[in-house]
Amino acid sequence: MSRRSLAALFAVALVVRLGVIAATPGYVPRHDDRDYDRLAWAMASGDGYPPVRIRGHRYGVAYRPPLWPVTLGAGYALTGHRLAAGRIENALLGALGVLALTWAALRLLGPRAAWWAGAIGAVYLPLALMASVLESETLFVLCELVALGCALRARSARSWAAGAGAAVGLAALARVDGLVLLAGVLPLAGVRRSALVLAACALVIAPWTARNAVRLHAFVLISTESGATLAGTYNAASMHDRFAKGSWVLLRHTPDLRVVEHNLSPVPQDRALRRAALRFIAAHPTYPLVVAGENLRRWLDLAGVRRARFEAQTADIRPGWAVAALPFAWALAGLALAGLGVVRRRPAFWLAPAALLLVTLLVNAETPRFRAPLDPFLILLAAAFLGSRVASSHAHCGMHRRGWRSPATWLVPGVLARSPAGARRGEAPARCLRTSDAGPYPSGSSCGRFAARPSPDDRPRSRRSSRGRK
Repeated sequence: MSRRSLAALFAVALVVRLGVIAATPGYVPRHDDRDYDRLAWAMASGDGYPPVRIRGHRYGVAYRPPLWPVTLGAGYALTGHRLAAGRIENALLGALGVLALTWAALRLLGPRAAWWAGAIGAVYLPLALMASVLESETLFVLCELVALGCALRARSARSWAAGAGAAVGLAALARVDGLVLLAGVLPLAGVRRSALVLAACALVIAPWTARNAVRLHAFVLISTESGATLAGTYNAASMHDRFAKGSWVLLRHTPDLRVVEHNLSPVPQDRALRRAALRFIAAHPTYPLVVAGENLRRWLDLAGVRRARFEAQTADIRPGWAVAALPFAWALAGLALAGLGVVRRRPAFWLAPAALLLVTLLVNAETPRFRAPLDPFLILLAAAFLGSRVASSHAHCGMHRRGWRSPATWLVPGVLARSPAGARRGEAPARCLRTSDAGPYPSGSSCGRFAARPSPDDRPRSRRSSRGRK
């Protein structure tokens, strides 16, 4: 793909995301994005990752993974505490994610599918909506695509393997489940490069883990949110929810978990909530299957318009935009289903989205937020299908029939064409319309994609005729 094509895809993606921002001027962060905004401004002001106060005591905290607050805070340090500046920064990251998607598709599927992947990613509304709010998913998508793109080239050079491991570490610092990308990155890198991938990943995460050990006085690899995340799904209130069974609920809706949330410091709270979730799973061993089934229906946006509007509001996306994004999600799911055959190409690549999908379905599948990390892989499947359909339509048209065995010349008299036998050996075919003694006819060429060299003779010589002349 040319630089001009990549620049055009980046420009379209950025314009679409900036257009969504311009169309939603009243955005106010009220949920997780509000917490990210608070942390980012504290870091931009020089206060670092601020502690929390519980029952009159201050405690160090590591609930939110740090990469997105640091990235957003860097923008605030330049522009001041302006939500519009943070949204534009996220839109830029989303446009860069489209370039990363195109690059990964180019390495995995070839140029035709890469163009389709970039085009779909540039205008896909759910991803554009996520780039218009201050959530971490847009940055995570960029990191995961860079990690897998580097992993596709990891066996050719050590630098690519190190880059893949570092990108996985950054993805984990953006979202805790980023570590599951190793399920696809390590097989792609191979046994010889696996140690380098793991070392680069650990080197990126290690400074934050060391900071947690100092501030929290405990070993916390990245975050203390896993306990609250699991306990929000695996509890009685979620299991008996009549409207959204198996969905994640706030801890204050469960009396037992509310006591834990309000009376323990961050690290003991995380451990207690994780133990409570595991005890609930042990008491109801089939409930994770129910959660996965219900979340799959919600993940495909088949739970109804009302549920889609509610889930979009949890990411501070307006309900009207959520309804407008539904046809995009349904169309992409249909195209991805048609393109499932491409999974047989580089199957190790698809272990990463499979692991991400499993984690999503077992915990929380609210759309479009928690589907955003998996949307690029659906786009890759759809691009593979569309690229193959376009190629097959060209191959089956009358101007592209193969095996036409007859000497031919160019339309311009005196310039001769190659024989079909040479084209079958991998040589460049000639133009579509050729002429012979009987007049013009279609041939087995590729419509002028390659330039044909002049042939010294119009007629291929056979062995019998050569022997006769001898």
